[in-house]
Amino acid sequence: MTRIPLALGSALVLLAFASGPALADEKGQAFVTAKHLDGTVAINPKAVASLFRGPGAGPDSTLRVGLEGGGLQALEGPAADAAWAAFHDGPGAKRFLFLDHLGGTLGIPIKSVHTLYRTGSGADAKVRIVYAGDDKTVTGDEAARVWKRLVD
Repeated sequence: MTRIPLALGSALVLLAFASGPALADEKGQAFVTAKHLDGTVAINPKAVASLFRGPGAGPDSTLRVGLEGGGLQALEGPAADAAWAAFHDGPGAKRFLFLDHLGGTLGIPIKSVHTLYRTGSGADAKVRIVYAGDDKTVTGDEAARVWKRLVD
């Protein structure tokens, strides 16, 4: 296992790369790791069903990582900030659609988007995103951005 440390603020995130014949189909798969409780948690981005970063910052930061199969990993403080940076700004960020949600940001894996439904245009535009287990409606500029990224 090769580990590459990334210093992000006061926290440390490690990207761990799996390799070897037993993981040939996952070769190069980066796991996002973060300090959690008295240890370290490693999260496979391909197993993420949703991300939600709450509106807090620094010690008040929260990150809820919904996992396929119904699991949930919750991180707080610097660990949440560091893991968020790895998901949002790291090499796997293009896998996610990031949307404004409840004062924070929702990350939906694009692979889980089943359908999009668009109405209106310009400031009146709305796009309903139906994804694995839930749906989300966005409006205005955010709706135009989503439609352009996924359809146009």
